[in-house]
Amino acid sequence: MLQSPVFSVSSLAGTFAGFLLGLVSASVIEAIKRQQEKQRLINVFLAELMRTHLEIDSRKQAPVGQLFSRLRTTLLSINDLHFRGVPEYEFEVYNTRLYETEGVRLAQQLGPAGRKAFWAAYGYLRDAEAVRTVIKRLATNDPDYTAYQQLFVRLIEQASDALEGLWSALQRERTAWQNLRDLFSTQQR
Repeated sequence: MLQSPVFSVSSLAGTFAGFLLGLVSASVIEAIKRQQEKQRLINVFLAELMRTHLEIDSRKQAPVGQLFSRLRTTLLSINDLHFRGVPEYEFEVYNTRLYETEGVRLAQQLGPAGRKAFWAAYGYLRDAEAVRTVIKRLATNDPDYTAYQQLFVRLIEQASDALEGLWSALQRERTAWQNLRDLFSTQQR
C-alpha cells in the first residue's frame, strides 16, 4: 500500500514563511534598484542643469527686431568670441532629446510636484526650440520675424523659471544620504 506523504504543520509553516521572506526580499531589492535608478537620473539632470543654466538664462537677452550693431563675446560658456548678429537663434535651445529619453524615465519615478515641474520645464523648452527652428527658416524681412523673436524670448524666460523650479523639485526628490554625501564632497574640495 502506498503511503501518502505526511506534512506537518511546522513544515508547512516553514515553507510558507520562506515563501513570504522570498517575496519580501525580492520586493526590497526591487525598491532599492528603483531608488538607485531614480537617484542616477536626478543626478544626470542636476548636472545638465548646472552645466547649461547660464546659457539658458542668457537667451532671455536674445535680441528682438532690427539689429544695427551688436557684438557677443560669450556663448556656451566660452569667452573671447566675436559674434555679430544673433547666435542665440542658431544653436539648439536645450538638449530636448535628454528630456524625451531619460527624462520620461525620470518623470515616471518623481512625485506629483516633481513631475509637474519636469513637464513644465520640458514643455517650455520644447516650444522655444520649435519657435527657434521657425525663426531660422524665416527670412529676416518676413513680417512675422520679430513676433517670433519676441515669442522665443518670452518662452525662454518662462523656461528659465521652470528650470529653476525643476532644480528645486529634483533637490527635494533626492535622498537625504545623497544630499549629505554631496555636502561633504564639496567641503573637502
